[in-house]
Amino acid sequence: MLCRVYGVSFPKASMLEEHLTALEEAKKRDHNKLGRELELFTTSDIIGQGLPIMLPKGAKILQTLQRFVEDEEAKRGWQLTKTPYMAKSDLYKLSGHWDHYRDGMFVLGDPESEDEVFALRPMTCPFQ
Repeated sequence: MLCRVYGVSFPKASMLEEHLTALEEAKKRDHNKLGRELELFTTSDIIGQGLPIMLPKGAKILQTLQRFVEDEEAKRGWQLTKTPYMAKSDLYKLSGHWDHYRDGMFVLGDPESEDEVFALRPMTCPFQ
């Protein structure tokens, strides 16, 4: 059986101490730990551990940040657009995304046998 082993070495003991101190400091600032303690978000095994559920405090922070960004964009003359979350494969073929990203895309339909195949957008650039 194979076992992966990780190792770190330092030319001086003082550098090792600095590294260990930095690791301890990083643990104090762990976003996963702090987010839960501050009641910003939670997770559920039923939904999935990588999919946070924003609690009221966290949702308010996100809303505030989103409004700030939208206000800054408006000040700078940016125009807001909204695009579909999916499109026919023809768009992705035209933009060149189909050949590069198809294996990682969520495709609806069988590209080999159906005329109209849709895919969730992997990014917004084909629409813009």
